[in-house]
Amino acid sequence: MLFAGAVPQPPPRPEVPRDLDEQVRALRSSLELTDEEVESARTMPQHLAGGEANPAWLALRSHRLTGSVVGSCVRAAGRSRVENPYEGEDGLLRSMLKWKVFTGNAACAWGTENEIMCEKAWIAQRLAPYGLDGADAALVLQAYEQELASAGAEAVSIALHGRAAAVNARAVPLSRECRSTRLELSHPGILPRGIVAMSPDGLCEHDGERFLLEWKSPYGKRALTKDELRAGGGIYPPQTFDQGTLPVPRYYYAQVQFGMKLFGLSSCWFGVWVPPRSSSCEALGPGLYSTVAGTVQTVRVLYDEPYALDMMRQIERFWTERYAPLFVLKRAGWLRKGEILLPSEERERGERGGAREGGRAGGQKKRERGSAGAQRAPGDGAKRPKPLDLGSIRFFDLS
Repeated sequence: MLFAGAVPQPPPRPEVPRDLDEQVRALRSSLELTDEEVESARTMPQHLAGGEANPAWLALRSHRLTGSVVGSCVRAAGRSRVENPYEGEDGLLRSMLKWKVFTGNAACAWGTENEIMCEKAWIAQRLAPYGLDGADAALVLQAYEQELASAGAEAVSIALHGRAAAVNARAVPLSRECRSTRLELSHPGILPRGIVAMSPDGLCEHDGERFLLEWKSPYGKRALTKDELRAGGGIYPPQTFDQGTLPVPRYYYAQVQFGMKLFGLSSCWFGVWVPPRSSSCEALGPGLYSTVAGTVQTVRVLYDEPYALDMMRQIERFWTERYAPLFVLKRAGWLRKGEILLPSEERERGERGGAREGGRAGGQKKRERGSAGAQRAPGDGAKRPKPLDLGSIRFFDLS
């Protein structure tokens, strides 16, 4: 029976599963796919015909760390904060455990809608030195988008030769001579590898080199004019990395390094798009071009092996020591709604609470000063979780 003003207590927790580490092993094993399943995932579309996310594609992301979130659990050497300034490990855990569900917003919708525009602007800038520009470039890009829509996004080639272009089998007559070249683009669905997965914006082969493609269309920059872009020197401010100064936010740097590691590539073209267009390819600054498809800031990011290997170790640690055991505990009913505490953390919090209660009994004067009796918010000052004893499990191939 509850008295007036009494705070209802949560029901007691069930016991922590005795086979917690075995269940973590089983979860890890369930993420191993056959070569046939990986190939099927590679050709899987991210979206259905109506534009909504493909449920099968979403299922392959479940329990896996993907490129878009790795910045929330990775710290560069010598840095205390994770690479993503907007969400840390705890926020990522709440998302992965489905304690919070992101349903999208205007910024995400803008980015998804204009990903193709960023790619088209990059293609226009990439092929301008070969003589493709102006109205000719617009015709080729129109054929490119039509080919994506009709034949699927898996592989599209753009070939230039003299006064003709071919987008797959679509012939496009040109008004001026172009130097011969061929640009091969593909758009894999998802590459799942154990506890990680990557859905790249694209892969490209050109001039004998194969590289990753990553496109961004920042909602907050959409109103920038060409004059503002010239004066500001670009869309994103430069950041300093071991390979030099690049106009790439740190959380996107983590994403592209992750993608290059998974796909075995040595470089990535990172492009950022805003709407202002030009009738021909116009340089606004270093790596910044206004084209018939909009303005794009491009930079070639090289594979940073020490960074990538350290990142993978941190991902493995986050998955094995935090996410996987918490998921098992949630499934067993041990976690209460919204919690991201392991048993060791819960005990520590209880011990701190007991110590505070003892302080409160120390006298009215102490309570008035609010010293030992000061109530801290749940998790305030909490230590990092202690690793569970998972034996000699190796979750990642770092070779």
